Amino acid sequence: MMSNPTNQHLMMQTLTMKRNRSQKDPYITLGKIGKPKGLKGEFFVTPYTDSIENFINYKSFTLFEFGEPMIVNFEYLKLVNTKIVGKACNFNTREDAEKLKNAELYFPKSDLPRLDGNDAYWYELIGMEVINLDQQPLGKIHRIDNYGSNDVLETHSSEKIHLIPFIKNRIIIDIDRESNKIIVDWEREY
Repeated sequence: MMSNPTNQHLMMQTLTMKRNRSQKDPYITLGKIGKPKGLKGEFFVTPYTDSIENFINYKSFTLFEFGEPMIVNFEYLKLVNTKIVGKACNFNTREDAEKLKNAELYFPKSDLPRLDGNDAYWYELIGMEVINLDQQPLGKIHRIDNYGSNDVLETHSSEKIHLIPFIKNRIIIDIDRESNKIIVDWEREY
């Protein structure tokens, strides 16, 4: 499934309404609705997950763009060439689809598939303590970005900000969700 809400930019969105912040906490952003396609209410969708197969099987998302949380059920999400096309129930015209443009698709964290072992969702990594192989602390994960070639963990400590490439089994040695720590092969001087 998704180990990359930068796809878990997983998951860095600007909250438009402060009162919705607590409403959004049990959710994760899995994608965004793009421009309309055709005249019958279809639209393009950008997923924030590596697992397209799992993403297109979801049939319901929550939107926060219209003030109160709104559950939108999908007739379908499908892969067309290399793009995902969706159609929401009761949205049958291009104008209907235009109303949803740029809406973020939220999904309950509790309904995500459970990950085992050394896998984690990006939202789980935020706030984790990062320690190198010499047991030196490198700070806590502040955010995750993607600069093209791979995702990058940004850690903050009182001394320094580290940008650590997220390359499993090479730089990212272990993710321990129980102890809220990540072990990395990275020097403090980098």
